[in-house]
Parts: sequence; C-alpha cells; structure tokens
Amino acid sequence: AGGEDLVIYFPVDLSFVVRKMVKLINPAIFIAIETEIWPNLITELYQKKVPIALVNGRISPNSFRNYSLMKPIIRGILNKITLFCMRTESDAERIKELGAPVDRLKVTGNMKFDSVFLKNDEKSTEQWFPIENRGLWLGDSSKLIIAGSTHRGEDSEILKSYKALKGDFPELRLLIAPRHTERSNEIDALIKKSGFKAVRMSEIEKSGYAAKGKSTVYDNSSVFILDSMGRLSSLYEFATIVFMGGSLVPHGGQNFIEPAMHSKPIV
Repeated sequence: AGGEDLVIYFPVDLSFVVRKMVKLINPAIFIAIETEIWPNLITELYQKKVPIALVNGRISPNSFRNYSLMKPIIRGILNKITLFCMRTESDAERIKELGAPVDRLKVTGNMKFDSVFLKNDEKSTEQWFPIENRGLWLGDSSKLIIAGSTHRGEDSEILKSYKALKGDFPELRLLIAPRHTERSNEIDALIKKSGFKAVRMSEIEKSGYAAKGKSTVYDNSSVFILDSMGRLSSLYEFATIVFMGGSLVPHGGQNFIEPAMHSKPIV
C-alpha cells in the first residue's frame, strides 16, 4: 500500500545501525530539525547521495562553544549537508564559523511563526473536534480555561485557582494540557483529589461524539485532560483564556505564539 506515514525511533548514531536504517528506508531526502547533526547518519546519507537539509536550524552559544572544540571534525560533517535553513542571522553566523558553506546558508526564520491554522482544511487537526461542534462536549455557554504545556508542580496550583473561581463563575471549565503527556495519570489523580471528575480527551475522540454529532456535554464537575500530542494548537480556538505552562516553575515559560495566533488572552 502507498501513502502511509511511518513513525520510528531515531537510530543510535553508530555506523552499522544507520547503514541498515538507510538501506531499509532508502530515503529520497533527509530533513533534520534544529540541531540534529548526527555524524554517522549524515556521512551514510552523503555516501548514498541523499540530499540533506537542516531546517529551523539553531546553534546556541553553548552549542557553538562545544562544537568549536572539535571544529575540524564538525566542518567535515557540515560540508556534507546540502542546505542550511537557519532561524536567525546569529544562528547562521555561528554555523558558518563552524564550517558550513556560505552558499548553502539561508536565514528563513523560526518555523513557530509560520504556523497556519486553516479551519476548512480537511487535514487540519480541527477535524478531530470541528469548531462548530464544541457544544457537543463543552457546552455552548461554557467559558474555558486552557492550561497549556503545564509542568510538574503547576497542575495542583491551577486546580486550586480553578476551584476558587468556580464559586463566582459556575459555567467555567478547565482543560489541562501537560507538556509531557506521560503525566496524564498523575494529573488524573490530582483532578480527582481536588473533587472533580477527570475526562481524557482521547476518550471523547474514541467515542466519536464530534464525528457522529451525538451530544454528550460533560457536567461542570468535569476537568478535561489533553492526553495526546498534536491537538493543542487547534484546541486553543475553544479557549476563553489561556494559562501558559512553565511559568510557575523555574523553566521560563513555554512558547505562547499558538494561543496568540488565535487572539486569546494569555496569562
């Protein structure tokens, strides 16, 4: 069959491992993201005449210092890459200093800022929960807080604040989207400990309510957990206000460009 996407673990960068992987997949092109510069894989692809592109490329000052310690080696690897699409002029300058050929360097900006949300695109993640069907699970009159990309230590504080707000705003709802979905069980337990019901978005997806048009609005005691990847950006459309995770712990806050593109108030 054709047209399927294959998701695999990235191979360990050992010669015999990457040689087997390249032979098995036989890629037409290899696209690396940000700083994924793997010497053995790049060498094998180069020997097989597979074009190699580094997109959304970045070289932090710390990475630059580390790479500079092995400049002769890294220069040889960079010369095997066909195209460098770097985030900023600074990233381009650093990778040039490390030995990237100038004629293959482009500054294309950060891909985060190129995100486009097409409501009518049949391949959009909004087909998972069509915007017009929010009433099937959330309720048309509900106000929704989305706590996006939360980290451990933030969820309990969010739930405390939410519980306090419910007294004045009974129609208020909460969706917690952890930065790492493997924490879903942990968040499930915190929600129940706070006196709410935990509803996982994957359960709603599996039941197919949005697709079938079957109404099953969850009551006000329910707190939603986004327990799968690739859904959050489109779900921001439902939010009344967004809390950006990583800001209550020593992390620095997650990127808020996605809710901002939906014109949502952000805390």
